[in-house]
Amino acid sequence: MLHPHLAKIPRRLPKWCIVRRMRTSAVRLGDAFDPVNIERAEDEVDVCIVGGGPAGLSVAIRLKQLEREEGKDNRTVILEKGLEVGSHIVSGAVIEPQALNELLPNWKNIDEHPLTQPAGSSHMGSLTPKLCLPLPHPPQTNNDEKYIGNEVCSVQGISSFEPGMAFYVKVTLLDKSVHGSLSKQVISMYQLRKEVQPQTYGIGLKEVWRVDLEQYDPGRVNHFLGWPLPYDIYGGSWEYHMNGGLVSIGLREFQRLKHHPYFCKLLSGDSEQLSYAAHVLNEGSLQSVPRLYFLGGALIGCAAGFVNTAKIKGTHNAMKTGLLAAESAFSTSWVYEDLHEVRNMRPAFNTKLCLWGGMMYSGIDSLFLKGKTPWTFQLILSSLDSSHTEPASWHQPIDYPPFEPPLSTDLMTSVALTRTNHTEDQPVHLRVGANLAVGAGSKAVETCSKDNAGVEEEKKTRSDHVKVNVGESKIG
Repeated sequence: MLHPHLAKIPRRLPKWCIVRRMRTSAVRLGDAFDPVNIERAEDEVDVCIVGGGPAGLSVAIRLKQLEREEGKDNRTVILEKGLEVGSHIVSGAVIEPQALNELLPNWKNIDEHPLTQPAGSSHMGSLTPKLCLPLPHPPQTNNDEKYIGNEVCSVQGISSFEPGMAFYVKVTLLDKSVHGSLSKQVISMYQLRKEVQPQTYGIGLKEVWRVDLEQYDPGRVNHFLGWPLPYDIYGGSWEYHMNGGLVSIGLREFQRLKHHPYFCKLLSGDSEQLSYAAHVLNEGSLQSVPRLYFLGGALIGCAAGFVNTAKIKGTHNAMKTGLLAAESAFSTSWVYEDLHEVRNMRPAFNTKLCLWGGMMYSGIDSLFLKGKTPWTFQLILSSLDSSHTEPASWHQPIDYPPFEPPLSTDLMTSVALTRTNHTEDQPVHLRVGANLAVGAGSKAVETCSKDNAGVEEEKKTRSDHVKVNVGESKIG
C-alpha cells in the first residue's frame, strides 16, 4: 500500500511518454524441458573455458602457446553464448596493455587490432546540477601507455534454443561474468567465500555516440563524481573519446546525466547515438576475492572479481588471471599488488561521511600512503548491497525530466540499440555440478528428481523469492 503522500501521484502516463508494445514468444506446448534426459551430443576435452571474455581468451591462447613450447597436444574448448566472440562487448574501456604485452608481445603489428586510440589527457570533476568543478585525480587514473578500446560491437543474442552439448572435462575454468549462474553454484558448493569479505556490486549504463567534430577530442578521458547521484551513493560517470569521432559515456542514472549542461553540449550538433548497454561489475576489491580454485577447476576474470575500483579498470587483471590459470601461479603475479594498493579506497565510502569521507581518505591514500598501511577496511554486514534494499512504496519515485530525443530516449528505444534477440522462455543454457537442479531453470527443478531434498529446497527458495517480488517491488 502506498504511503499517503504517494497515493496522490497520478497513475496516467504523461503525454510525452511514448508507449511501446512488446511481443512475447509463442507459448510452448508439449512436455516440459528435461535437462537430464534430453538427448545431447557429447565430447571429451582436457580444458573447458566457460566464457569468451578477456580472461577466457587469454587462457586459451596461453594454453596453446605452452603446448607448442612443450610439444603437447591438449583439447581446449571455449563455451560462448554469443554468436561470435566479442558480440557481447560495447566499446569504451580504457585498457592497460600490461597483460596483453605479456601474452602477445607483438600485438601492435597485428592487422586491425582495436587499440588504435592512445589515451590522452585525464581529468576528474565534481558535477552539480548546473556546473562541473575540477578535482585532483588519483595517480592510478593516469593514462601513460594506455589505450581506449575502439571496437563497436552490439549484443546479437541467440534467436532460438537448441539443446547444448555435454562436455566431460578434466579442468573447468569459469569466466562467466559477474555473479554468473555457474559461478554462484560453484562458490556455494565449495564454500569459496568462507574466509573473505562479502562482494559488493555496481551497475553501469553505457552509450556510444558519434559526436559533432567540434566536441570531439581524441584520447580525452574524464571521470566525474556527484550529481545526479546523492552524496550517500558510491558511483560516478565517465567520458572516453575513442577513435573515429566516437565517445563512450555512462552512469547508473543515465537519462538524467545527459541533461546536465556539460553533456548536453557534448552531445549537441550533428551527434548520433550508436549503441546502448548495461554491465554489472565487482566493487569489493582484494578483500572480497574468493578462493579461486576448487575440485576440477578455478574462477578467473569477472567470475572472481579483479576490478581495480580506483582505476575503474579490470580488463588487464582479467587477462592476467587467465594467463595465470594456464600457468597456475596466481600468488606470484602483479594482480595481487595491483589490488592490494587500492584495497581500502572503495570501503572508505561506506562511512557515515559517505562521499566526502571517501574522497578525503582516497585522496590521501592514493597520493601519499600508496596503500602501504597496516590496516585493511572490512566490508561489514551493513555495507552489503542487500541490506540497502527497501520496498519501493517507502520512497518517492524519481522525478525524471521529459525525454528529449535524440539526447535522451525511453527504455524500449535504448534496448533496441542493444540488438538483443532471444525468447523469453528459453531454458537455462549452462549447468554444472552433481545436483543439476540447483541454479537451473524452473522446469529443470521440476524434472530433476535425483536429489529430492535439494530440489524441494530449491523450489521453496524460488517460490519465496517470487512471492516477495510480486508482493512488493524493490529498489536499491
